[in-house]
Amino acid sequence: MLSRYAIPFEKEGKKFIYVSRSNNFYELSDDAYGFVRSLGDRDEALMDAEEREFCELLRSRGIIVDSDSDDAYLEEQKMLYLTSAMATTRLGLTIAPTITCNLRCPYCFEESKPGGSMSDDTIDTLIEFIKSHEFARYLSITWFGGEPLLCVDKLERILEKVSQLEDIKLTSHSIITNATRLDNEAIRLFTRFPLDSMQITFDGNKPTHDTKRVYPDGSGSFDIILTNARRFAEACPDTGISFRINVDNSNSDEYFEIHEILTREFKDKKINIYPGILIANRGCESETFFTTKDHVAFAGKMRAKGISRIDFPMPTSKGCCATSMSSHVIGPRGELYRCWEHVGIPAKEVGNIADARLSNPGLFARFVNHGHCYDDTKCRKCGLLPICDGGCAKRRLQNMELNAGYDLCTIYNDNNAEALADLLYNFYLSTKH
Repeated sequence: MLSRYAIPFEKEGKKFIYVSRSNNFYELSDDAYGFVRSLGDRDEALMDAEEREFCELLRSRGIIVDSDSDDAYLEEQKMLYLTSAMATTRLGLTIAPTITCNLRCPYCFEESKPGGSMSDDTIDTLIEFIKSHEFARYLSITWFGGEPLLCVDKLERILEKVSQLEDIKLTSHSIITNATRLDNEAIRLFTRFPLDSMQITFDGNKPTHDTKRVYPDGSGSFDIILTNARRFAEACPDTGISFRINVDNSNSDEYFEIHEILTREFKDKKINIYPGILIANRGCESETFFTTKDHVAFAGKMRAKGISRIDFPMPTSKGCCATSMSSHVIGPRGELYRCWEHVGIPAKEVGNIADARLSNPGLFARFVNHGHCYDDTKCRKCGLLPICDGGCAKRRLQNMELNAGYDLCTIYNDNNAEALADLLYNFYLSTKH
């Protein structure tokens, strides 16, 4: 039988088949394509020797499979995912030392959340919390907020204490920052405790950004962010800087302008530039937010301009910190959350680092048990699952519990995988030059 992960398609008179399970892509002759398309109507036992030989070739490429092979593959992938999600040797912490921010972006609700920063007592409790994970040998820390660089002294105190731990090693270190406080003090800290990666966000070109990412007095932040990022890149060249450019229908064309600026400003630096696609859930749609169709069209523009992040599909891991047993999001009072976007919302707290028992085990369990894609009937039947990240766990739960209407599918799946066919065909054309 034809594997559900084998996807035949035609484009500009050419015939192809893509196998997502192995991430292989083949051009077929007209006869071979017709044969593949007719497999569901034919009995292999009644084929002639040449046809059976061709079937063996297709089987070796994963294009045709035994009746239970695809289901067995799916269960194996689920097992590997669960093994990773339940692993105890790696401890992942997203730490928000404060929820306070020095900017007043009009679309952000952080201002309504409590202020303050992590106390020294809470930091001591945090270290004990880390030590309580007796099987953990590797630690990753991501600084989050609010704006974490408002608390450089707290970051330094935590990192000093972590560096003194004997049984666990910091192997991944990153920060999400607005970069307005990426000053000499912060650079000094990250020279001493190097970052693997830093994420900085722009909201478009300078005029657009400076109407959205503003200081309390209404002034813009574009120039100071760019200056600080440039200085940091010079001082800490081994840290990868990811520039996220928020994109919707109001500013999508600006993406290419800011991409050019950043590429020029950070020539020969370790940077990554990518779009942050802004979408809405059901009931909050507007012409500003991207639909899947808008997202596909934007991805096409990126490819046309030669700055696409993806020229060929890539297998992706599933899940996130919200679905991992050994990953935690920690607020400034030591409160525990599953999702980064829940920080500062009391109803979304699942516990506290000072307590041995969870205060909201049900919410914790729902994320772990239902936040992943492997029990989703639609996902289990989808031939594109190997190249899909499975969708956001928070949005999956909102769909299940609130009928939020989020589209969790990869954009490759748009319009019966037409977007995937376009990507693959462009790749095919590139190999002919």
